[in-house]
Amino acid sequence: MQSFFQQSRLRRDLARRGQSNKAPVEAAEQPVKYEPMEKDASDAFFLVEFEGPHDSLNPQNWPTWKKVSTNSMTAAVAFISGFASSIESPVIPQAAREFHVSEEAESLATVLFLVGFGAGAPLAGPLSETFGRNSVYITFMILFCCWILGTALAPNFGAQLVLKFLAGFCGSTAFTTAGGTLGDCFDHQKRGKIFPYFGMIALLGPMIAPVAGAYVGWSGMDWRWVEWIALCISGGLLIIMILFLPETYAPTILTWKAKALRAKTGETRWKSPQESTTPVNLGRKLAQALYRPVEMLLTEPIIAVLTTYLTFVYIVSFSFFTGAPYIFTASYDFNQGSAYLMFVATSVGVCICGLATPIFGILIGREYKKAAANGKDHAEPEAMLWWAMVAAPILPICLFWLAWSDYPDFSYWSPIIACAFFGFTLLALFLSTYLYIIQSFTTYAASALVAITLVRYVVAGSMVLVSIPMYKNLGVHHAPTVLAGIATAFLPVPYVLYSKGKSIRGASRRIGTVEKV
Repeated sequence: MQSFFQQSRLRRDLARRGQSNKAPVEAAEQPVKYEPMEKDASDAFFLVEFEGPHDSLNPQNWPTWKKVSTNSMTAAVAFISGFASSIESPVIPQAAREFHVSEEAESLATVLFLVGFGAGAPLAGPLSETFGRNSVYITFMILFCCWILGTALAPNFGAQLVLKFLAGFCGSTAFTTAGGTLGDCFDHQKRGKIFPYFGMIALLGPMIAPVAGAYVGWSGMDWRWVEWIALCISGGLLIIMILFLPETYAPTILTWKAKALRAKTGETRWKSPQESTTPVNLGRKLAQALYRPVEMLLTEPIIAVLTTYLTFVYIVSFSFFTGAPYIFTASYDFNQGSAYLMFVATSVGVCICGLATPIFGILIGREYKKAAANGKDHAEPEAMLWWAMVAAPILPICLFWLAWSDYPDFSYWSPIIACAFFGFTLLALFLSTYLYIIQSFTTYAASALVAITLVRYVVAGSMVLVSIPMYKNLGVHHAPTVLAGIATAFLPVPYVLYSKGKSIRGASRRIGTVEKV
């Protein structure tokens, strides 16, 4: 709907400019920048572009309020996708009883949702670059809502698993497109400042959802209400997106402009840059989108290292989401609802990290001054690792803290505070490693991020199956201790990359020209 209004406004705007019905080359007052491109007389066309650096059609020139509202809606897509991924975890016992399966088997629903997340990640780029961002958001959000509705009405365990996978698949596609929208609206420097807040909103989804799901289970309501809650939120967001989300992909906007000019002038030679080039087969785009991330994962050492590191972080995270409530029920006799309030503390930690990003900017500023003193015009990508170097030692500390302060003789506030530190480290590590990848692989950053997303959700999501028996068999003290020990083993990774990353990047075949920080 909003895209339709955009096209209508564009046509009205061109009409108000009083363009003649003559060929564009004869219209001296024509404000649109065009360039006749000729191979022979029959191939001549007029290239439609934005009208200079201040064209209001260009999303980079939109007012700040419009950029913020647009990216708030796309951040909300990421929020609801994460929300739907974890809201069911507190009611696994109730769902397992209804479907007559074990709790471990019922946790497969969450696993398949997360696997769907990873499987859908490579599709976002090719589809949004072919059909535009808006159509991808709307289409996949409609499908997402349909699959969530199907899950709420699932008649048996098998249907629930299939529908959860499809919901995750569609939720991931819309989620990963949000990065493209951010790039459409903001330049490189502003993206770096805004991305942490986007990450904070996205990560709050899976943090807040278990609180709502826990009280659904504790109150005695049908466990399916967790799906109805997710459907109500995603359906409301879908309506808002249909009414208010504008198209931000510049080639699509210019294609609309070319169509409007052809309709207005009767001249069929107006073409957008997307129309003037040889169309690339969508199947080939999708094949490349699947092949390049896998190839980079196998051939780029930095991608392999960071994929392993982030996968471990997400293994800890998903194990924490599933198992940590056992701590508060076993040690403090919390009921099903209040046991999940520890996720409020985790959300507070996430928000503190997001709001502390100006400190991150100060650390990057120091790197910039150091580079300037050495005659360089930009800092190296390793400057992005400062947050990871701050957070890496906090991760095992808060896990050990959680494991050995959760005794009935200790106040429950001690493990709750440890949970807040966990939330802080989770967002800090996510932001730091993502920004490092974006800064290192400029042209191929999207493929690099797809590789990391694919592996971490498929592998780490499978840990949900292990977490329940791990906490049951090892207990609430030893299970987090195992995770803390592994976190200690991974602790040196950011420091090694900070000191040796430049030499590792030198051996890469795909490291692009580093942009200014």
